[in-house]
Amino acid sequence: MTSQSIGHHLSYWMINMKEVKRNNWMAKPFTIIWVSVLSSILILVICYLQNNIAYAFFDDINHFSKLEYIKRQLSNSQRNDSDVLYINIAYDKKLISYNDPDYGFPEGVIDITDRSKLYQFLDIAKKANNYNYIFLDVRFEKGYEDNDSLGEEKIDNALYKVIASTPRIVVSNHNDIIIADSSILPKTALNDYFTTITATNLVRYQYLRGESESVALRMYKDLYGKSISKHGPFYTSEGKLCYNCPFLRIANEFPARYDDEGNANYYNLGVDLLDVYSEKEIADIIKNKTILIGDLIEDVHDTYVGMLPGCFITYNAFKSLVNGKHLVNWSFMWISFILYFIISISMFSRKRVVEYLPIIRSHQSGIVHFIITLLSYAAVMLIVSDLLYFICNETSSIWFPSVYFSLVSTILNYIKR
Repeated sequence: MTSQSIGHHLSYWMINMKEVKRNNWMAKPFTIIWVSVLSSILILVICYLQNNIAYAFFDDINHFSKLEYIKRQLSNSQRNDSDVLYINIAYDKKLISYNDPDYGFPEGVIDITDRSKLYQFLDIAKKANNYNYIFLDVRFEKGYEDNDSLGEEKIDNALYKVIASTPRIVVSNHNDIIIADSSILPKTALNDYFTTITATNLVRYQYLRGESESVALRMYKDLYGKSISKHGPFYTSEGKLCYNCPFLRIANEFPARYDDEGNANYYNLGVDLLDVYSEKEIADIIKNKTILIGDLIEDVHDTYVGMLPGCFITYNAFKSLVNGKHLVNWSFMWISFILYFIISISMFSRKRVVEYLPIIRSHQSGIVHFIITLLSYAAVMLIVSDLLYFICNETSSIWFPSVYFSLVSTILNYIKR
């Protein structure tokens, strides 16, 4: 037998062995089951960790926006804020002298919220003490002082005293500012929103940042005695697993200035309240109300459902806590687990639907197979995810599950060859 003949037979034998190996490759049923279980658990854990990231790296904001629009059209949800009093301070401004923060040189003047009006309203509220809660969404930043007097003391000092002594109140604080007076620090909480260069819409709200509470969490703690605790990468609330930065669903738009009958949906602090009503009348207006004081015109943020005032976004985050939307929904988790388990079983059993399509079977490009696999798995999970959003009001990013199944499927395809 010549060397050429031996080489020919050896090549023929290797090709046949490769074909036999490819045709006979199949994991054992028990192995398929436990690997599918572990894969599903891994995906759920990673998705949980994603829901604790304040930035919307993995969220399809445009898709969420369309889903929420459809849901609102189908459900025709009604406003549920009859116990809320919105107070606008956008038109209650005052000019103060402003100096360079580093060198102290005079720069001119800058506008701040009229603190004498804030003092007047909070003094009335404190004396009445019949409101539910006050959220004061105003920046009291060092370097922006009002040096005018109110009686025998400065306006700022009088305002800070009434804030410090007012019950059931929280004031916005931010990581990039220094509070002007330490006496009101116990009354402050963080109220920062996070976006990225590619995702400028607010989608997620962070309740706990390190040891610092957000405004929404402080309200929840003060009114209900509940909070969120961190345990490594996991979070709990009242002993139940929860999310720290969940998707913030905003079911209703912020109300227009007037309703269909011409009634005001919110008050301007000066012209609509202090200049019109007596102290007793204002006390009656705020009775049993959750009072949101903020700039409803200019202090607006881009969300997945449009531009909304900051204090309204924070209030929705608070209501989400009250309604338990931060808690892990185990029914949703089980449905997701079953979905991932079925996909895993199908993948490891070599029963993918796309393999039965002639155009895919005949195409040899690994890149094309990867893209088609990604689309097929993503399509199934996207459909299920959208249905769960409509039925359960729950969301979950399909980014990691899609990538995971596509990568594993590609690896298996190479093993089979």
